[in-house]
Amino acid sequence: MNLRLLTFCMGQSKKTDSYSILVISAVIFILIFADLLYFHYLNNFDSNTNQYFAGLRNPALTSFMLLISNLLSPLPLTIFSSIILLFLLYKKEKRNFQVFLIGMLGSLIESFIKLIIHRARPDNIIINETTFSFPSGHAFMAVIFFFLLIFLFKDRIKNKFLKYLFILICIVLPILVGISRIYLGAHWPTDVIAGWFLGLFWFYLVLFVNSKIH
Repeated sequence: MNLRLLTFCMGQSKKTDSYSILVISAVIFILIFADLLYFHYLNNFDSNTNQYFAGLRNPALTSFMLLISNLLSPLPLTIFSSIILLFLLYKKEKRNFQVFLIGMLGSLIESFIKLIIHRARPDNIIINETTFSFPSGHAFMAVIFFFLLIFLFKDRIKNKFLKYLFILICIVLPILVGISRIYLGAHWPTDVIAGWFLGLFWFYLVLFVNSKIH
């Protein structure tokens, strides 16, 4: 993660920093999207990286990657999100409730893009997946979910060490989720990278729109 993103996480970013991340993340996603449709320059990168991760597979590492991947599967994500929404309702934080709900509804965008692209998953996938591959919904939703946690809860943590630890965990987990999807053969690397940056774009877009409305 770059310095601007880290300063945002610590509550020190300027609006120009957020705009920069919003634009950069959109551009990177569009470039990957365009390459997948028209240019195919990244095909060798996808194939080589896929084979590299397949060569790392062993029972212990596979069990760990399955655990990380399942962390953001639909059922746990729905449960976690429902708990947070109920908490925000209990606290009568209407604005934060709206931000979190709209942020999580970004899953509809990812599903729509999948239907447009129709990209097949890697042949060496070792888990059961029935949807298309691009972009990675796990990577996309992991960025949105954990960055929303940072946005909503970092300032509630008064202990500086615990705050830094909380932020670090919320940054590392989306990275691990994406890596787990590549390792399991559920996605090509560019699916995951596109999912990360699409997630960043949606997250900052939600915050941007919310700031303009309120």
